[in-house]
Amino acid sequence: MTGKQLFDFFGLPENSTEEEVRKRYKDLAKKYHPDRNNSPNAKELFQNLNKVYNLILKSFQNRVYKDYQIQIDAEMERRRKMNEKWRKMVLENERKKAEKINQWYERLQSGVTWKYTFVVSLTSLLIAFILAIDLIIPKRFESDLVLEYGKKMSFVNDAFTIKIITSKNGNYTISKNDRLDYNVNPFISIEKTRILHLTLRGFHFTNHFKNQIGFHLTIYSSIVLVFIVLIVSSFVLFYRTRDAFFIMGSYFTRYFAGPFVVWFLVSDNRWIHILTLGFL
Repeated sequence: MTGKQLFDFFGLPENSTEEEVRKRYKDLAKKYHPDRNNSPNAKELFQNLNKVYNLILKSFQNRVYKDYQIQIDAEMERRRKMNEKWRKMVLENERKKAEKINQWYERLQSGVTWKYTFVVSLTSLLIAFILAIDLIIPKRFESDLVLEYGKKMSFVNDAFTIKIITSKNGNYTISKNDRLDYNVNPFISIEKTRILHLTLRGFHFTNHFKNQIGFHLTIYSSIVLVFIVLIVSSFVLFYRTRDAFFIMGSYFTRYFAGPFVVWFLVSDNRWIHILTLGFL
């Protein structure tokens, strides 16, 4: 029997609700129940009534399940579309991000920015090479005369220090423990590197004794940090991989190493010493 035939058996339209079917079943069950109906075929009619009723209830259950399944399918489709939309949005954001990063790298590796970075890196490499050679080759000694002996003390590198001024415009910071009798002998000998003229240490002679003087706040006293700055800056010349290390190295070279290199060359006319290989 089709669905329409089942409902026709109950005398109801096919779009009847479950409540209407139950009510109609109760009425028909009272009418055709063998205990109340003396008709010879009452029992058969009642059995058919129950059979049809169960089939209709099952159809309602199937309809509910079907509606539920439709809702589930609709929800799954909605979520699938949302996920697809989210995936496309994430991919688009990643594409835009990658595009911006590539543009960023292009700016870092081309144009005026890269030329400046390249010059600073190359200059840092040359300075590091010259500095290394300068520390290896024999040193030069320069005689000088102490003109003024500072009385004000400062605290540097866990030690009290004072300043002395010499006749060759030297302004040196020495340890308080190195305070010597410059009134007896104001002459000192200063050891310097041959090319860059970096101050290494000093010597003072009194009563046939050679006393060593340690200098503070000089390039030589911070030589490890100087090499680190120069080597990190030079690193950009050889490392061109587009990652965080290149970005940090590039910014370090531009904003820190660049000013440092300029200061290093300008102070004490080191650029002249380099050009003349220390003869001036």
